[in-house]
Amino acid sequence: MSMERLQQAIRQRKTPVALALRADETALSPALLRRFADLYGEGSFATAEALRYHGCRVLEQTAGILPAVYLDVMSYLRYLSQGMDVLINLCDKAHNLGYYVIADCRTDTAEGWFDILPDADAVTVSPYAGGESCRVPEGKAVFALLRTIGALSGEGQN
Repeated sequence: MSMERLQQAIRQRKTPVALALRADETALSPALLRRFADLYGEGSFATAEALRYHGCRVLEQTAGILPAVYLDVMSYLRYLSQGMDVLINLCDKAHNLGYYVIADCRTDTAEGWFDILPDADAVTVSPYAGGESCRVPEGKAVFALLRTIGALSGEGQN
């Protein structure tokens, strides 16, 4: 069911291009960061709120144009519980806007991630643990990372 939904979204939008969102405060404008620092004070809460605002705006602006969103889970987890809260909100927002939601977990098992991110349609896994790593609930999908593009990726992937 999940892969059919992705294929249908690609056909409807006439593009296989996905929006990639990652938490990187250095990519945000200083004015945006300042606005949230003025509201909440300097610190991680203001940064997380700026990331949430920016992510939601980008999702809203590309809704109906792109079929899927790819959320870089680990980049949000650098901001600890506040980053996890932002990630959950962005996943929910993307789902409600009609995106196919891929959570890039790069973990050794898909188990549990759909409990944390119930609105995600798919997760990514490194399948070196075997078939168990790819088990998902009905209606969900897993993307197994077999070869990646990092500069040194060939060292561990041959």
